[in-house]
Formats: sequence, structure tokens, C-alpha cells
Amino acid sequence: MEQFYHHSPKLMLKVRSIAFVHGLTGNRETTWTDNESGIFWPRDLLPNDMPTARIITFEYDADIIRTIDIASANSLRDHGKSLANDLAMLRMRTKTTDRPLLLVAHSLGGLVCEQVNSPARVQLRY
Repeated sequence: MEQFYHHSPKLMLKVRSIAFVHGLTGNRETTWTDNESGIFWPRDLLPNDMPTARIITFEYDADIIRTIDIASANSLRDHGKSLANDLAMLRMRTKTTDRPLLLVAHSLGGLVCEQVNSPARVQLRY
């Protein structure tokens, strides 16, 4: 997980976190990058509109159709658990467990996010 932007701690109460989760065969950068301009909009554009937001991308192995090496053996549940754990650890480490969280997902990433919201998943508030 990589955090690209974080604003002043003075504004913590008003800040929200936005986590981007890529889809099938994607990754945390190319999924959200315009091919022509090379603009990675979570990093290059979104901070202009939401300067107090913490913007996060989540990387997981979503390549299930590899032709040369072995495809990912992890399940949606595994990826969802990893996302929940990574978010929980970041929120605990930065003492921001009460900060609202928005998950933005593409394709398979939506199913990964659904696993985070499952009652059986790790709670994001510790």
C-alpha cells in the first residue's frame, strides 16, 4: 500500500481517506492512469479537489490468466482480508480510526472491497 498525498494534521477531523482498489489484471497505478497523458489521477488530480483527503492505493495480485508463470492462488476472501488488515494497520498507526473511509474500486476490486465489508472480516476500527 502506498500513500501519495496527506494534508496537514490540523485538519484531521475534516479529512477523509480514499482507498483505490484496482481490478482484474490491473495494478494500483495503470488502472487509474490515462494512457495518453500519463496522468495518475488519484495522485495528480484528486488532491486539487480534495486537499484534505488521504489518498491510498492498494496492490494485490489480480492476474489470474498468466501465460508464462503461475497465476495468483489467492482468493477474493484473501485479498479482502489483506485490504482490511492493511487499512486497519494504517489507521491504527496514524491514529485515524474514526476518519471516514471511501473505497473506490474497478471491476474485481469491487468484489475485494465487498469482502472488507463482510461482517466476518476484520473490523477497520480497532
